[in-house]
Amino acid sequence: MAYSNLECQMTETASMPPTAKTSNKAIKLNTTAYCLLGLISLRPQSAYELTKFLERSLLRYSLPRSPSQLYNEPKKLAEKGLVKATSGRRQGRERTDYSITEAGSKALTEWLTEPGEPAKLEFKSMLKFYLAGATDRQALKDRVEEIKQQTFQEIRDIHDQIERFTEKGVRLKEIAVNAAMASRFGVAQIKARLAWVKEMEVMLQRDRSVRSLQSENNAMKIYQTSLLDLKELIDEYNIAP
Repeated sequence: MAYSNLECQMTETASMPPTAKTSNKAIKLNTTAYCLLGLISLRPQSAYELTKFLERSLLRYSLPRSPSQLYNEPKKLAEKGLVKATSGRRQGRERTDYSITEAGSKALTEWLTEPGEPAKLEFKSMLKFYLAGATDRQALKDRVEEIKQQTFQEIRDIHDQIERFTEKGVRLKEIAVNAAMASRFGVAQIKARLAWVKEMEVMLQRDRSVRSLQSENNAMKIYQTSLLDLKELIDEYNIAP
């Protein structure tokens, strides 16, 4: 990201403690820090730019974080010597841009080459569905409807965002294809969630009596359906036991 001398007169700040420059000890960061480090590696950016990008990008579904947490993280990276903070004025405004250091590039490369972790989903509406009263059919129906409406809103948000990308272009062209392919993962998850909603609506409508709905035989039938689906996936993808 280049700016003319008239637009921006920047001076490097002393943001790196002496110990951070000389320590050979491996630095471990949280996922938020690694994400921001990766974005900074693409081009120098301010904390405000990074926060706004993550608030508006599809990454917010994989990394939901509060604006304050995102905004404060670059300063912590600078204190560890992983990014360099450069402060000055641009177009009459004070700002601090962060650029990645050699130590930051090394830490990022090491993290990117490590095996990732399996997906972890914190889904409060699903948890409440799971724990809904055993004899409260309406509570189950309400949770299914809640999940459906949440998913509809997510569809609207993602649709509008991708539409903006197609009309105005993307901000970080360096990872544009990666982001577009990741959007396909998000759409696949949404389709799966709505397929589950449809299945539950049929089930709750069909089994009108609470006793029938909550019977052990009914539970075993549902488990058997899940086993058949999983068996198909095991066979299709030749998954070893």
